[in-house]
Amino acid sequence: WCYFYFTPKPLVEELVLYPYIPEGCAHPIDKYDLDVSGGGYVSDVYWFIDTNGNGIMDISEGEGDKGQFNADGSFIPGECYTMMTVLGITDEDEDGVGDYADLSDDVKVYVDDNSDMLEMTVEKIDATSLFACYTFEAASVPEYAFVSDTTEIHLDMVEGNWTSAIPVSFTVTSVGENEIDASQIQVMGETGYFNVEKNGNTFFVSPKEDADYLEPGEYYNSIVLYYEYEGIYVHNYFDAYLTVNEPSFDVRASAQKLEFEALEGYLSVKTQSVTLENLGNTLIDLTPDGMTVMCRSTDFNVVHSGDKITVVPVTGLKEGVYETTIIVRSNDYAEVLVYIDVVFNVGEKPIVYGDVDDDGLVTVSDAIKILQHIASGGSIQLGPKA
Repeated sequence: WCYFYFTPKPLVEELVLYPYIPEGCAHPIDKYDLDVSGGGYVSDVYWFIDTNGNGIMDISEGEGDKGQFNADGSFIPGECYTMMTVLGITDEDEDGVGDYADLSDDVKVYVDDNSDMLEMTVEKIDATSLFACYTFEAASVPEYAFVSDTTEIHLDMVEGNWTSAIPVSFTVTSVGENEIDASQIQVMGETGYFNVEKNGNTFFVSPKEDADYLEPGEYYNSIVLYYEYEGIYVHNYFDAYLTVNEPSFDVRASAQKLEFEALEGYLSVKTQSVTLENLGNTLIDLTPDGMTVMCRSTDFNVVHSGDKITVVPVTGLKEGVYETTIIVRSNDYAEVLVYIDVVFNVGEKPIVYGDVDDDGLVTVSDAIKILQHIASGGSIQLGPKA
């Protein structure tokens, strides 16, 4: 005979009253210090509703099926929950997890509910796998109770800028035998570094303004909600965590290089634009009020509007390659610089025979100009490519 004595998490007496179940439903546990004759190990503990009564957790039960629990992971009042453990006799790799080695057929497993030793149903799947289950009586339905759709709030902010945090909301719902007006649930006591505002049965959590003085790090506060009416008092709580990050400054352009091409004698070139974007956790004003655009070349026209920079070459440039670098600098943070390389290739204009007016095309205007020359005499001043 081999006896396993261990205390489940959460305690059984908590199960009967109304305990908390970790999010995810099925959860591995740390190694237990077991008082077991012959030695033994508990590898996992699972809680589930045995809907088909087969004594084993099926795929649709417990693990991954949050429909078997309240939104905050707690037990649903009035439901019968089964605790299942996975057991092993040896731990050859010394990781605290049983190795299921040669379990005998006469193993008996008991769970201690702090008042009695309850014998669990043991099912030996094969020579190396053994499960033990116990179904507890349904948790009593409290007259008044409420749960929230989360048990933890996590906020991130930049050091010195409490407004950089995105507020997080959660909703409370009545789950007791008697309905609670969830809109009457209030926040009790101090809320530490957090503002908690309420709209109906929805609460919004954000950092307080004085969180600007916090140094980078992690901060925590437990926030208690309560309902009180004509002698009825019900409370619940959730954990709020605030991460204060060091500020980082990073502005990028949608393109690091702009390239233009045209033939000598061009009349216009299509404009090109880049858009500036904040990638750091500190927002920088990307408009002309917050950024200065510098271009040391007169070969390009540069326009800064909103978060967009538009570039176009000037007209009349001769054959050649024209290059420059546009520098964008933050007015508030000198270390924030954006570089945009610009290249304009002006190609040699080809000779087009018959192109008297040197516009690159042979058109009626060329014929008219020739006829005028014949009629009036004299000479026509031709361009180098005419």
